[in-house]
Amino acid sequence: MAYAYQTNNTMVMIIGFLLTMCMYAMNASILSVYVPELFPTRYRFQGKGYAAGSGKLLNVLMPYFII
Repeated sequence: MAYAYQTNNTMVMIIGFLLTMCMYAMNASILSVYVPELFPTRYRFQGKGYAAGSGKLLNVLMPYFII
């Protein structure tokens, strides 16, 4: 709520930075550590390979979708 109602550019940058850091901390501590342990090792490695490959492919193709 504090971010949505800001009119000062400096406060938008400060609050946006803090929100981004909170989301990064959540991703690094919860999603990247706990969630992979829910799956067997074989599927975990296979899923990481698919995710990395599709991420790289989409990273190459994304400029064509933006233009």
